[in-house]
Amino acid sequence: MQATPPDLGATYVHVQGRPACEIGSALADVEFVYTGSWDNFTSRCCCRDHDWNPAVENMTVVAAANFSRATFGMLELWTCPDLSPASASGPSGLLHKLRRREWRDYDGTVLASGLHLRPFCSPTFAPGVTPPVYDDEHLAYVVRYLNGSLAGDNYW
Repeated sequence: MQATPPDLGATYVHVQGRPACEIGSALADVEFVYTGSWDNFTSRCCCRDHDWNPAVENMTVVAAANFSRATFGMLELWTCPDLSPASASGPSGLLHKLRRREWRDYDGTVLASGLHLRPFCSPTFAPGVTPPVYDDEHLAYVVRYLNGSLAGDNYW
């Protein structure tokens, strides 16, 4: 699966005409690859950098960090068992989920980032940030600070 478009919930409602009561569960299937929740997703799936390069694996941490600052750490690739309704007889394969964590311009300048909310490929959110929950107003899964204010509706 591709990274979830930020307006997917709105598309479900305004373009496809789906009832509002269906949007949370439909988005959960997309966001969490049929696992039902963030906790289930992170316990059943594994993550790596989408732009992983085997040449980096044997480098020192500093060399690896400088290898390609323009591409690493932007896009997570999560690999999960296929729990989709199409494989109802049991997991028969794998599904992949992309999660964009940063948006950069052509020269690598960070324009938007969610890495302060959750470290790259981490199942755990930063202290004071709650796991994603469906928000009727945003028609999306969002993360919030403990005081209830919006922490992020994208890049988490």
